[in-house]
Amino acid sequence: VGRAVIFLSRAGSAKAEELQQELFDRYHIEIPVMRLGDKQFIRFSINGFNSNHDLDTLFQALRELKQKAEFL
Repeated sequence: VGRAVIFLSRAGSAKAEELQQELFDRYHIEIPVMRLGDKQFIRFSINGFNSNHDLDTLFQALRELKQKAEFL
C-alpha cells in the first residue's frame, strides 16, 4: 500500500470541489481533491486492486485538464 499527495495548483486558479466533480463526471475517477491554504492537492492511495492503467488514466486526465487550462 502506498500513499502520495500531489500539488496541483494555487487555489485561486481552480476550485477543488469542481475539479473533483469533473474528474468523476468526465473520467470516472473518484479521488480526494483538497485545499490547504492557497494550494490544492490530490491525495491518492495505491492498493492491490489498483492497476497501472488506473494511474495512467488519472495522469492522462490531469494532463488533458491542464492543457485545456481547466481547473489546473
